[in-house]
Amino acid sequence: MKKILFILFLLSANLIAQNTTDSIPLNKHELSLNYINIGILETTSFVGLSYEYNLKNHETISFELLKSYETGNKNPDYYAFTSYFRKYYYGFFSDVFLMFTDQDSNSTDVFFGADIGYKLKLYDKLTFSAFFGIGIDIIGILDYSGGLTNRIGFSLGYRF
Repeated sequence: MKKILFILFLLSANLIAQNTTDSIPLNKHELSLNYINIGILETTSFVGLSYEYNLKNHETISFELLKSYETGNKNPDYYAFTSYFRKYYYGFFSDVFLMFTDQDSNSTDVFFGADIGYKLKLYDKLTFSAFFGIGIDIIGILDYSGGLTNRIGFSLGYRF
């Protein structure tokens, strides 16, 4: 009898969990302000904008434009364009990304990697997300100079 009650409890909890609101509402578009640190030994801070489009329930594609900023001119400017496909699981997400970086038109890198994170609805249309990921430099592999990099960041978004 205890086993039957336990199974019924698990089934009812699963039904209740599926009826709760997920972090992906019916709104199809989201614009976000992002702050991201990229790099393992030498980190570069980026700020930028991203656009996220809801393909279907729990799946999105996004595009992100970033520019480095430093307090001082010790490093040249970096620019980055990132596209990613994201899958949500009750607020948590995982994604794969392809990131192109450019350093004052002198050097270009292409990173392929994955992120995990969490997105929280602050109000009906505002979101906050935090994530961590790792990527590998595709061009660096070909010329034996590249390696791994990480992405740590957060964003504040508006859904419409």
